[in-house]
Amino acid sequence: MQLPAAEIARRLDQTLADFALEDLAHQPLHHLSLGQKRRVALAGVMALQPELLLLDEPTAYLDGLQTGKLLQELDRIHGQGTTIVMATHDLDLAYGWADWILVLHAGQLILSDCPQAVFTDRVLLEELQLGMPLLLQVWYSLPEHLRQSQLAPPTTIAELRARYPSSADG
Repeated sequence: MQLPAAEIARRLDQTLADFALEDLAHQPLHHLSLGQKRRVALAGVMALQPELLLLDEPTAYLDGLQTGKLLQELDRIHGQGTTIVMATHDLDLAYGWADWILVLHAGQLILSDCPQAVFTDRVLLEELQLGMPLLLQVWYSLPEHLRQSQLAPPTTIAELRARYPSSADG
């Protein structure tokens, strides 16, 4: 990018701070966990200040904690104006996180819509053998009278809990 050394240093310092990587700045890469390596790689890309970030299965092999941290970073990045496109087979991730979903099958675009619309087309999902996000499986297993009063299925467990607080929640 032919940036001056001062701009490179400024971006490096800013990126280390943005991604809370100051502790890892001098660690050899082979000493980092998979989650830390992914954060370092993401930080390196974001130091270039792209308008578009393309990710391929970014949560693969990450545990729940690391996945949550990664999604928080992606939310922050998106909030700063970067468009994020993610390829994933993780239906739960796509349903709960995406704003828009493209369903590809045999090299063809089959469906393009918001997650709620994509995942309510249960017949098409069965035809494509895609399956259903776990939260929607639970939702559709609820008695119909519990679902009728709701406008749309919840997209997160927190949203489901808010709709149906248990006696333990108060």
